[in-house]
Amino acid sequence: KFTGKYPFSLSLNRNLLDFYATFPLCDLSVYFRAEPSKTFTNSMDKIVKIHLKGKSRPEQIAWLLDLVQQVFIHKPDVEVHKTEVYYFPEETAFYPYADCEDLSVFLSWLICRYVTSEVLVLYYPTHVAIAVECFEGREVFKFRNKEYLICDPSYRGAVPGKIIPACASLKPVIVSYLLFIVLFYFRFLPQGIGQKRISGRSVSVQFSMVESPLTPEGEGSSLKEHYVSSLQIADLDSLPDDVPIRPN
Repeated sequence: KFTGKYPFSLSLNRNLLDFYATFPLCDLSVYFRAEPSKTFTNSMDKIVKIHLKGKSRPEQIAWLLDLVQQVFIHKPDVEVHKTEVYYFPEETAFYPYADCEDLSVFLSWLICRYVTSEVLVLYYPTHVAIAVECFEGREVFKFRNKEYLICDPSYRGAVPGKIIPACASLKPVIVSYLLFIVLFYFRFLPQGIGQKRISGRSVSVQFSMVESPLTPEGEGSSLKEHYVSSLQIADLDSLPDDVPIRPN
């Protein structure tokens, strides 16, 4: 049961929550691709769909972002668990605190279910947020000829297009799990997919060196100022062991 700006109650699958409690810590991609129980999904449908009806796509994205920002209490894992822990969407709704990864997973699921927009995951050195495909808006950036809005569910009160100040000048590693799902479903996963540690996280991606889409035009073009994109061009073996997150 949630109070405050968005008072509502949710139904959860306790058996699934008990199972998640025994689940070993996995690659974060597992959580971004997970589907909650039908009990939880049906409960969310009753809450969300009525509020999104009649809204434009940017308005729907903004409402879902604000919902996650206002409903959940952000607290770093190191303060709660003394170690890194990831939550599935249903766990985030159950436990009293969640961090940036958990909130990004939850918001990603909401966006994919209710707005049906493509979601990118943005990995910063000490932070995770998402970007949502959007066909209109002031704060969009282009990636692979599509326009996206940054959505930071950990930054309470921030509108789409804004990231926490500590990351505002940094360039994220961009990961698209949607293409991973499509390739996996049709068994087209190329050999370049593998594990790579980025900012202390182990991420399943297919790497290529590409210029960061968030880089201002005219900035330098050395390899150290290029970043990894995922699941676009396979070139895993050519990547150095230490993938730079930002220029030196």
